Amino acid sequence: MGCHTRNMFKTIACDCDLHVLADSIVQAGLKEAIATTPNITVFGPKNKALCKFLQANPGADLASVLTYHVLPESLKAKDLVNDQKYVTLSGDSVRANQYSCPTFNKVTTVNGVPLSEKNIHASNGILHKIGKVLVPPTGTVAQIVTENPDFSILLQAVLAADPAVLALLSDPNANLTVFAPTNQAFESLASELGLSLAEILALPNLTNILLYHVLSLSLGTVFSAAIREGKTKNVPTLAEQDITFCRCGKKIYIKDANDRKSKVIGADVLVTNGVVHVIDKVLLPL
Repeated sequence: MGCHTRNMFKTIACDCDLHVLADSIVQAGLKEAIATTPNITVFGPKNKALCKFLQANPGADLASVLTYHVLPESLKAKDLVNDQKYVTLSGDSVRANQYSCPTFNKVTTVNGVPLSEKNIHASNGILHKIGKVLVPPTGTVAQIVTENPDFSILLQAVLAADPAVLALLSDPNANLTVFAPTNQAFESLASELGLSLAEILALPNLTNILLYHVLSLSLGTVFSAAIREGKTKNVPTLAEQDITFCRCGKKIYIKDANDRKSKVIGADVLVTNGVVHVIDKVLLPL
């Protein structure tokens, strides 16, 4: 029997990368639904990724986790629209992204996770393999900054800046890429400039500094998988000044207009209105 004639469950079960997924589908009581629901798209976490997730989350609702990986429409990778959110069978949405050269790697992602093997046909839909379990985002950029104590100084800066900054970070319909400096990053900046934190928060160009940490809205959400090896210059920000991406393997740095480098120490924090990358140095425009 050719693979294209197997139903989705059999397609998953006969793939050596997806045995844990097949077992989990059976355990969750979803075998019949996955086998017979017409026109579905499945993002299938590979064995290692799903094992790691299940070990770290032993009390997880398996049915909810798995149905979050299923769309009620059959979509090839090329049909996924950049920065569109697709409602899954769990009721939560996943974010698709299409990136292209020369600015970015040519890659398709879902919640920032690359599709490692695309367009596997089953009789009732399309399967894409992924190397990580998808988890729904919780909260906007503003909520993440508000609730995480590591960003308490960033929160003070946002509140001290033009109210438009907070409005942007709170916008549920935005597609934002934000580089978020930690408290230590702000403390280092104060030392670098010979200023107190209070003086940093009173800088006349504080709003522009914060907007320099948000990519131009025309770029949408930029996950780490999109960032090319080497340097990518002239990446626009909302401060109307560019930054440079510098990548060496898994290490990613952001170079500002003053040739200062900030390291990404926490990539791909998924939020409902975009993605946050945690950085260890405040970026400064000219």
